Amino acid sequence: ARLVAVGDIMMHSPQIPAAYDAATGTYSFDAYFTHVIPYLEGDWVVANLETPLAGEELGGYSGYPMFNAPAELADALRNAGFNIVTTANNHTMDRREQGVLNTLANVKARGLIPVGTYDSPEAAEQIAVVEKNEIAMAFLAYTYGTNGIPIPEDKPYLVNLIDEAKIKADIARARELADVVTVSLHFGNEYHRRPSEEQKRLSAE
Repeated sequence: ARLVAVGDIMMHSPQIPAAYDAATGTYSFDAYFTHVIPYLEGDWVVANLETPLAGEELGGYSGYPMFNAPAELADALRNAGFNIVTTANNHTMDRREQGVLNTLANVKARGLIPVGTYDSPEAAEQIAVVEKNEIAMAFLAYTYGTNGIPIPEDKPYLVNLIDEAKIKADIARARELADVVTVSLHFGNEYHRRPSEEQKRLSAE
């Protein structure tokens, strides 16, 4: 079985109107993936969804620095072959709690499996396990932060933050459920091509 993983999927301000069809009043982001589809052939195909899909009603669609893309982006991901998206990253809270909930609903409605954000404490306790070719793979995801936007104190389950003790405990639980455990960590220094010493240390742990 084959695991394919790519980095950040996000739409900057010029890309969103470019995907809009005024004649039909709809968005399509399929064209952005046309030339990479051959590289996305796998059993588990994972992307980091680094933009809320929160709906236009939550502050409109926008790119940097506070992202929010149309839910049709999830259609394009599914059409390109993705089946899993990590949703724990520094832009997770760009549209606050409701943005997290709307994103989860929009992703799930398209048949994609989100990892790293949750709509309830019970959901946060569940580890995503996807079986392909009789191989069970567990997926975990964590972020270093949310750009200073606070996670509600009474709802820490919304976003998985990097916490070494929690990560180790989650990995231990995942190993009981799956043959392979895949961990996505959203961390590091912007635009640096090499891992930092802290990244190396945490990954080695």
